[in-house]
Amino acid sequence: MRIGLQPPHVNQSLSHNNSVLIPEKTTAELQEICIERRAERHCQRKMKSNAAIATVGLISLSKSAQRIFNTLSITEQDTYFRSAAEAVSNNLKTTLSGLVVHRDESAIHSHFQIPAFALDGTPVSKKAHYSALQDIVGKVVESLGITRGIKKTIRIKNGEDKSAYIHHSVKQLHYDLPLEISALEEKITALNNELKKLNSEHDVFQEKAFTNKFILAKHQGELSAIKTSIAKNKHLEENANTLVLGLINSKNREVRRYIKKAITSHGDKNLTDHFGLGF
Repeated sequence: MRIGLQPPHVNQSLSHNNSVLIPEKTTAELQEICIERRAERHCQRKMKSNAAIATVGLISLSKSAQRIFNTLSITEQDTYFRSAAEAVSNNLKTTLSGLVVHRDESAIHSHFQIPAFALDGTPVSKKAHYSALQDIVGKVVESLGITRGIKKTIRIKNGEDKSAYIHHSVKQLHYDLPLEISALEEKITALNNELKKLNSEHDVFQEKAFTNKFILAKHQGELSAIKTSIAKNKHLEENANTLVLGLINSKNREVRRYIKKAITSHGDKNLTDHFGLGF
């Protein structure tokens, strides 16, 4: 059970749904139990003052298993959690000294407490084989269609990324996740700002492209007008040259007629031959 100020990740409006299946033993009670059990081994030395007196465990579910588990009633959920915790304590040759189910956090889970010494006085830490304990819990819920995950050794052998199988404590996750979320939010903000900047630059480029396109169209129109003007002037030049030649030829004819008339009236044929007029 939680005592005192509640952690920020707890939704206190849902705390009434929690279950205290076995109230946890106090420090004094656990110490007494451990001393009695240790005595079964007839140890010559007394138990150290800083010796462990309790072992605690967490029973949690994967996301897919949670969807199945959440369809059960609270009573049914409590029964499965109790059966799983008892299966673990039986395997370790000890007893449960505390069991609670939390439904006021992001995912349903249970915490169990057992004395640090087994019934024969052996430290529980020497009996615990954690992979085997996961197998035991998996058998308790397999009737629901929930199966144990792939063992860590196999996942490592298959080359799976470490982030997929390295687990953190609930306390550590509650500390790490907000930091990770904050870092991701900062990255998203930075990317959004960069996107806005790129969009702004794109708008400027589009505006420049539109302006340049307009200027180009204007210059193309001016160039076309100049070409038309050049062609027109060339045509006028050709007409002017034709007109000038026509005038010259016309004047030449008049001169010839004038000379011819003068020579004829003078009556000197040699003048005609001299000018080469060939009348």
